[in-house]
Amino acid sequence: MIRNCVALTRSKDAGWSFRSWVLLALTLLVFFGSGSPSLEAQEQRKLRHILVANENVANKLLAAAKAGTDFKAMARRYSLDVGTKILGGDLDWVSPGQMEPEFSRAAFDIPEVGGFATCKTRYGWHVIQFVEIRGAEKPKPPVDQPKESPPVKPDAGQAEETDSDAAKKPIPVDPMADRNDDLGWEVSFSDRTYSPGDDIQFTIRVTNKSDSELQVLDPRLWPLGMIVRYQFGRMNVPVVFPGDVAKTQFNNEMIPAGGKIQRSYSLKDYLGFEELWPIVRVIWRGDILFNRIDEIKVDSSFIDDPEKARSRWRFYRSEEANFNQLPLVKAGDRWFLCLFSSGRTWIELNPQAYAPLREWIVKDVREAKWDKVNLEVIPDQGIIFGLVDRGEATGVPSAKPVDRSKSLEGLARGDFVALPTKLSNGTIGYGKRFGIVLDASAKQFNGGMKIGKVVLEEGDPINRIEERKRANQESMVTLALAWPESLLPERTAKSIAEGAVAPVNKKVDPRSAGSQIGEKPGASLNPAGTSPKASIPLEPTLQRPAPVQKEQKPAPAALKPLPTVFMETDNGSFLIRLYEDEAPNTVAHFIHLVENGFYDGKNFHRRVQTGSSKGFIQGGSPDGTSAGVLDYTIRDEPSPKRPAKVYSLIMARHHTRPNSASSQFLIALDDLSYLNGTYTVFGEIISGQKSAMRLSEGSKIKRITVRNKRDRDYTFEKFAPK
Repeated sequence: MIRNCVALTRSKDAGWSFRSWVLLALTLLVFFGSGSPSLEAQEQRKLRHILVANENVANKLLAAAKAGTDFKAMARRYSLDVGTKILGGDLDWVSPGQMEPEFSRAAFDIPEVGGFATCKTRYGWHVIQFVEIRGAEKPKPPVDQPKESPPVKPDAGQAEETDSDAAKKPIPVDPMADRNDDLGWEVSFSDRTYSPGDDIQFTIRVTNKSDSELQVLDPRLWPLGMIVRYQFGRMNVPVVFPGDVAKTQFNNEMIPAGGKIQRSYSLKDYLGFEELWPIVRVIWRGDILFNRIDEIKVDSSFIDDPEKARSRWRFYRSEEANFNQLPLVKAGDRWFLCLFSSGRTWIELNPQAYAPLREWIVKDVREAKWDKVNLEVIPDQGIIFGLVDRGEATGVPSAKPVDRSKSLEGLARGDFVALPTKLSNGTIGYGKRFGIVLDASAKQFNGGMKIGKVVLEEGDPINRIEERKRANQESMVTLALAWPESLLPERTAKSIAEGAVAPVNKKVDPRSAGSQIGEKPGASLNPAGTSPKASIPLEPTLQRPAPVQKEQKPAPAALKPLPTVFMETDNGSFLIRLYEDEAPNTVAHFIHLVENGFYDGKNFHRRVQTGSSKGFIQGGSPDGTSAGVLDYTIRDEPSPKRPAKVYSLIMARHHTRPNSASSQFLIALDDLSYLNGTYTVFGEIISGQKSAMRLSEGSKIKRITVRNKRDRDYTFEKFAPK
């Protein structure tokens, strides 16, 4: 409606009086209505920023930016915001009030496109660049003024440095630094869904976004830059080159300004590992391409100045593409849905349910039609969501008349129900709205069809979704996956088989729920060794479990041997003891990565030391830089029992952002007591310390293996910020 009104105001035939009233109405909507940033009349600004530790550094970077130094290059080099660092500080389009109040005020007070500002927020100091504007009259670009010559070079800078340190050490800001916006890269698949045996074709496309001709490497090498991951399966699938590299002649190609080059490939030619899997995720990166060129020993003599090319290409990357390769839904087969929202909710579809609806659901989920769907939460009643009608009969007609006033018989907490709706072809059917039952007497499920039930929760999602509703926060299904029983991850299948969720119809006192010490109230997963009957219900609880009496405690965990891992590097090997008692989730996550081979082949990319301290060595990055992170983080677990002393293993994290640790870790080569109470110390080198002391920037982790661990399931919880 608003869009139509705006169109009317632009019409030449509309009278001035009518236009004035419409504009007035829109203004009132903006100021007194919902305040939605999607209104076309609201101003939005495209911004970039650099986050630093102190005002001194911010002012010097501001001076350099005003003098013409490349802002994106400075962001990549100096920004402490790991999420935007590799993007050159790009924040995309920002609405007033969307960011921290201090940031919004500073950004929207910049008078002209191309201008800069600084401000301080709880995260640190920001240098802001105003790039573009929309939704309001565009300010005129600033009048060109003589630039200072030579450009100012800021002289302070790393996150670990204090104000006094920053004043002593110059930052080499290079006005000719590399940029990543001249070439745009895309990976795409011919379809999202494939059947077993299909030849999966994919395309890599590069677009020259600059105004001059550019050179790219031989397209036959491009697939070597792919990172391929199986969701819940192999984290990094090997990528190989099809053919004899030693006998292949490679050449560069030129792309004219605004031009494109694209090539199609068969996935089986480049994957060293391939299997049926519900979801496969692929992203392309230039730094990975050059790493693999080195690994398979490609003769790089055809590359003009390989080091310069590597430096330029390291910041190229594509958006993620994904596909699935699954069998058809057959009668009697067990199929499961996995809904990502504040955790993972696993739902088994009833094999005896209405067959056309079951097949429709799996088809829609595979085609990503359930992704990014908002949840309607009715506390203590149900969680309901609807799908967007894409102009077709979204669902299947009911096989029998539907009585919406009639309660659904046999309903229980945790049931998954298809709700009746009018389809776009005028019939009453199912497939457009669904819900999870929280109360069997809830009238919202009248006339519905029970088609499945919740069989496993990971991360206590249902309680957390209800808690978000009570805090006036929205929830959505960010991702939905369909899994046949034959392809369920082993750990998930085991938990489901053991009956990890036992939905009930009434609240249970958490003190009688049989939970272990340290288990979160409302968690749905069974502790190892407990009966399915001891599962805590889906209802939220308001009090923590009462302490277990002494005589009820199992043997103290401290008496059980701690887990150990063995790390082999090109500078020697050492044995590490993991502090599971103080940092159980961090240790479980580390063991998970080790057992999946994540760290094998990774480099130690950073060594920090001063004249008086040997400092630390840092490694475990997915992309070989300090900005590299997985697609999730884990919670901090600092403990006064485990100080950051020499030979400790410490999780690397953003120094101003709690719970930002991912896969990177530090090995302390000296006392690092300034990290105590903030950083998670999760292990210690107990043998081979001299090998650790020999580590330097560029040292490679050949392999990490688990030597021993306790007899339990090493599951971990990801941190999902509210």
